[in-house]
Amino acid sequence: MITHTSRNDLFAEEGEAGEKRLLRIEAIYDRVPVGLCFVNRAGIVLTANDCLCEIFGGEIKGIDRTRIEGSRIDSLLPEDVLPLDELLALADREAVLPDREIWCPRSGRCHLVSAAPIPNDLGEIAGLSLVFVDITDKKRIAATLDQSELRADYALESAGQWLWDYNIVENRVWRSPQYYRILGREHEAQGYREGWDIVHPDDKPRVIADFKEVVSGRKETFESIYRVPKDDGSDLWILSRGKIVEYAADGTPLRLLATSVDITAQKRAEDELLRTIRNQAELERQLLESNRRLRELSESDPLTGLPNRRKFDALLADEFARARTEGHPLTVMMIDVDHFKAFNDLYGHLEGDACLCRIAAAIRQTLESSGEFVARYGGEEFAVIARDVDQESAERLAGRILSATRSCELDHAGSPYGKISVSIGYSVLTEVTRALTAAGDLLKLADKALYRSKRQGRNTICCELP
Repeated sequence: MITHTSRNDLFAEEGEAGEKRLLRIEAIYDRVPVGLCFVNRAGIVLTANDCLCEIFGGEIKGIDRTRIEGSRIDSLLPEDVLPLDELLALADREAVLPDREIWCPRSGRCHLVSAAPIPNDLGEIAGLSLVFVDITDKKRIAATLDQSELRADYALESAGQWLWDYNIVENRVWRSPQYYRILGREHEAQGYREGWDIVHPDDKPRVIADFKEVVSGRKETFESIYRVPKDDGSDLWILSRGKIVEYAADGTPLRLLATSVDITAQKRAEDELLRTIRNQAELERQLLESNRRLRELSESDPLTGLPNRRKFDALLADEFARARTEGHPLTVMMIDVDHFKAFNDLYGHLEGDACLCRIAAAIRQTLESSGEFVARYGGEEFAVIARDVDQESAERLAGRILSATRSCELDHAGSPYGKISVSIGYSVLTEVTRALTAAGDLLKLADKALYRSKRQGRNTICCELP
């Protein structure tokens, strides 16, 4: 069965439906009586079916499915046997990829290796799909035959292919008996038929265009993948390859000799694999988005929408280190809503929450630059970081915040001012106060200034320097 290093992650949100889809893919791959694998451009085997593992199982001591998937293809087949870079270069040029025969010394079996390029969503070649067909019996039988025509017939038979001979001038084609057996059309009269008559109507324009590329001389070999409708209403996917074998005296092409092979199972498996890869990419995108949202939630205050203390402490540590390194000033402010407990007792917690939201919005709107940052530090306390702000600028900023909170005009019968007010304490790290070595020390000075402000009657501003 097919394994995946992140199977649980891949289907974590799809549950049983995802498991069933994976099982369908596994069943398709494992029922194909040929070795199948997909190799990316880096030469890594991403998928392999049981048949492929049986082919190479004895070549590497202790090998198993998990050893094949994720390993390099050149650990199974040397570069001189299967030149991956050469095949990828041919695929990039849209050239025909040649089939290769390999022998397994352990079993003495011979396999025909076919490669087909697999594009990604951008149309770029993502890698190669490799098919390993056991042709040992065909080779042995062919060795005993005297006539090349009979040898070709047996080869096609064992590989599930058929031969066809196309008379270009008369638009007539002859197909070998394998065609009629593979498509279940033994009852049809064999002989010459109209050219391209078996091709699905939707695919015919493209197939004929591929053929014209060869007739015109722009390509040396004909290759096309298309559907052939069956009598039961289903379609077979067919891969045809061939070349011009006869020319007129003036160079006009007369005959095309080609072979066709049924690649339906491979095509379906590849399509299912590509869908799985796309689904995985979407799941990974959703996971990244979920993680981003979770990170934002873990660093924000649900009531005011401001960053929380955790986010503030992390940013303060970064800004403190930057200010010390670059020699720039850094201001930290602590802001406390005056007599807030009394406000809650008088007006209730819902009004208290609304009050904090109004204060938070007022402070946030007062901050003018991207270097100024406000967070809800806890309870009725807010904290501000002002990058590149010296003491004089910090005093003006604190004054604007004080005025903004006063302009909220929130009644507070428990305050001597009759309105909601705040107390502000701040400290500044400057070129002459580099002695501080920790961000927490600067915060403690701002907190000390805040409590001095409260002792002086609240609704005011105090500064504490190192």
